[in-house]
Amino acid sequence: MKILREYFLKEFLGPLFLALCVLTFAMILGNLVKIAELVIDKGVDILTVGKLFLLMIPSLLTYTLPTAVLLAVLLSLGRLSSDNEITTIKASGINITKLIIPLLILGIILSLILVLFNDRVIPYAHFATRKTLFEVGVKNPAAALEPGVFINSFERYILFIYSIEQNKLINVRIYEPQGDDKPTRVIVAKRGEFIP
Repeated sequence: MKILREYFLKEFLGPLFLALCVLTFAMILGNLVKIAELVIDKGVDILTVGKLFLLMIPSLLTYTLPTAVLLAVLLSLGRLSSDNEITTIKASGINITKLIIPLLILGIILSLILVLFNDRVIPYAHFATRKTLFEVGVKNPAAALEPGVFINSFERYILFIYSIEQNKLINVRIYEPQGDDKPTRVIVAKRGEFIP
C-alpha cells in the first residue's frame, strides 16, 4: 500500500510542477511588455526591473497554484485511468480512496501555504512593489508618467502629457478643478522638463 501511495504522489508531483511553471510563465508574459517598456523606453535599470519582476511572482502564485493543482489531478489520475492502472488496483481489492489520501493531504498543505502566502508574503510584496515604484518615480520622474493618459496621481491636479522623451514633456496640460460651480483652471505648456 505504501508503494502505491508513493507512486500516486510521484505521478501527481510531475504534472503539478509542470502546470505551475507553465501557468506562472503565461501570467508573467502578460506583464512582460510593461516590464520591457520600463527598461527600453523609461530608462529604469535592470536590477530594479528584476526586483519588480520577482515581487510580482507571489501574487501570481495565488492564481496559478490552485489551477495547477486541478490540472495535475486531472492529468495524473487521467493517465492512471487511461493505462487501466486504477482498474487493476480496484480488481486487486485495494480501496482507491486510501490511495488518494496523500493527494488530499498535499492539497490541504498547499492550501495552508497559500493562506500564509496571502496573509504574510503578498502584503509585503505589494508594499515593496509600491516602495520600489516610488523610488523609480523619484529617480526618474518620467518613468512614473504615461503619455496620452490622464494622470490623477497628484492631489489637486489632473495631468495630461501628449508625449515624453527622457525627462522632457511635450504638450503638457494641467487641469485644476476649482469646485462646484467654478470652471476648471487649465494650464497649457508646449514643453516641460523634470529636473532631478
